[in-house]
Amino acid sequence: MLFNSRYGRIGWVAIPYMWLFELIASVLECLGWVSILAAAFMGLLSMQVLHAVPSLGYVFSTLISMGSVLIEEMTYRRYNNWRDPGASHFASASLNIFRTRQIHTVWRLRGIWQYLRGNNT
Repeated sequence: MLFNSRYGRIGWVAIPYMWLFELIASVLECLGWVSILAAAFMGLLSMQVLHAVPSLGYVFSTLISMGSVLIEEMTYRRYNNWRDPGASHFASASLNIFRTRQIHTVWRLRGIWQYLRGNNT
């Protein structure tokens, strides 16, 4: 289906998106964390950088999640007051990176591994 004109927008937009953001991104994310940890253990990475990288990742992830919540609320206006969903959604967005993100990455890597081994059931 990838870049096949017979499938239209799915082949030209949806499938490349899935390959880029769902397949390759999980592998790159895992490689990034492993390389940061390996560099830290080998002494190639200063403690400032070791603390800055996860901190910046946390800040950007939280901002993107909170921005998504705000855009969704501005678009669909499901609540009478913008403060109604505020505390719970923003708390969830700020805690997303600690466990949910890593578990999701492990699941995607596991799925890629199973696919490469031929276990497609």
